[in-house]
Amino acid sequence: MMMNSGGMSSSNSGLGKVYPQGLPPWLARFFHRFPHVNVTGHRVNSTFDWRNEVYVESLGILACLPALLLIFFLLILLLYLLTRCCDRHAKRDRPLICLKVLLGFLALTCCAAIGLGLYGNDDFHNGIESFVSSLRNIQAYFDFVKNQTLEAQSSISEGVFPLMSQLGVVFERPLPNNTIHVELLAQMTYMEQNMTSTLDNARTLARYFDELIQVSPHSTTQLIETIRWPTTLALLIIFIIFCVILFYAIVRHSRCCFITFSVLGLIAVILNWCLVSFYLASAVALADICVNPTRAAVTELSIGRSISPEISSYYLDCEPKMLDLLEDPMHELVQPVHSLNKPIYGKTDTFDNSVLDSQTALAGAQHTLRVINSITSEVYPSGDVDTIIDGLFRELYNVEAYLQEIAARGECQPTHLHWKKGVEGVCGTSLFGLALLLVSGLATALLFTLLVGFDSHTWIYIQRRKRYLQKEEIAFLPSSYDGGHSHAHGHGTGSTGRGGRRSGGAGSNSPYNIVSNWDTQPTTTPLYRNGTMPPGGYYRGESTMGHAVVGPNHGQYATLSKGCKTLEANDFY
Repeated sequence: MMMNSGGMSSSNSGLGKVYPQGLPPWLARFFHRFPHVNVTGHRVNSTFDWRNEVYVESLGILACLPALLLIFFLLILLLYLLTRCCDRHAKRDRPLICLKVLLGFLALTCCAAIGLGLYGNDDFHNGIESFVSSLRNIQAYFDFVKNQTLEAQSSISEGVFPLMSQLGVVFERPLPNNTIHVELLAQMTYMEQNMTSTLDNARTLARYFDELIQVSPHSTTQLIETIRWPTTLALLIIFIIFCVILFYAIVRHSRCCFITFSVLGLIAVILNWCLVSFYLASAVALADICVNPTRAAVTELSIGRSISPEISSYYLDCEPKMLDLLEDPMHELVQPVHSLNKPIYGKTDTFDNSVLDSQTALAGAQHTLRVINSITSEVYPSGDVDTIIDGLFRELYNVEAYLQEIAARGECQPTHLHWKKGVEGVCGTSLFGLALLLVSGLATALLFTLLVGFDSHTWIYIQRRKRYLQKEEIAFLPSSYDGGHSHAHGHGTGSTGRGGRRSGGAGSNSPYNIVSNWDTQPTTTPLYRNGTMPPGGYYRGESTMGHAVVGPNHGQYATLSKGCKTLEANDFY
């Protein structure tokens, strides 16, 4: 079925009764305009119907779009990691300041996007709570009316009929005037028939409102929201913790934390893109409901709850002309008002006819009782008969009050106001919160995708801490000392003293040759770093019989050959 222009496949009748401006919220119109297509690419009807496989298929296709983006980004990340793993000549000691600054900025922006999601989650929850509260009020309203019908039944069964039985026992006694006696028995029969009709109609009304009470789905809605709200909140907080781990890795230059975030960030990327798919399909479906919520509710009640569309339309839509009548300051002249504003089609005739029939029968019973009272006042002495008749009048007045309450409560205005408030909550606040969740999820998914990519690029170029410390230690040793165990590059032929120059050897023409003489003796006695002389005047490891000093340059540091001072160990400290 092809959609009409503008995406509205059905009439907008009834929208003015729910929305003050006569149009759905702009967000509902925006998401409702999203293309609803089937697997063949053809446009389908955008009217909300979760039982229609074609409609559900169109929502599934919309949800697949973020999933395709997820697959695309995962492939790009996989290709990048493969290229990095195969690059064995990458420089491992390059500066990472720019990458760290970029990661910090992206992580901070990601936290802001998650905060937007927290705000949207709270808005969505508040709207659902308002909707559930409205449904609960509607159910309580119908429950109260049903209780009134039960009270009317109880008053008839336990109050009127027992008193009528007592009065019938009195009337069974023969009277001197047989004509009066027959008249009393006939009036008792008429009264019994009227009260039986009133009782039957009260039972019909009780079944009618009992059927309406079963309509309200607030328990299921509240159960789903009770699970969804804290779950979404916890998930968003976990994403913030992931960002905190990245901040710690940036500050501490921790390769382990960078790798940990790569794994956790990849999980966050998958979850966020899945959430974007869910939020997109949910927003479009909710918008399809909100373009005409009464139509969606009437359809659901008709198919799922077997409630006549006329009944649900009467209570949810409510005729505007009758609302205008109640707002008219002269409406008191119309008596009774409720008789002008009643359901008039299909199953709603049951309510209208039951109320009218019960009121007519009760009026007939009251008239009959007044006739009986006028007859008995002339035939029977004052006493028990007057007590019974007075009790019957009181019970009939109670039943009349119950029926008037039922007739007044059966109007559509209170139910319509509760329904309107619930629609404003779910189609205003909740839809706005869902849109914020969608924007937040999309931004978070993109930012986590970038963070995982740059984070992987960062930790690959971070050396292990052990290697980093080894490089620091080697940097303090002379250039001719390779790891503390290599020999000098060459041996000079001349002697070197404190402040002396190299006297010969290869490369002596260069003014910056480093003195590295392993064989000559130092002219001064070597000392420890604290200035004390080693035992025997020699360094640890020297032979007591010889004067050879173990180590490069015999304990002296290398110096430049152009008159530079030769530094010893004690000069450093």
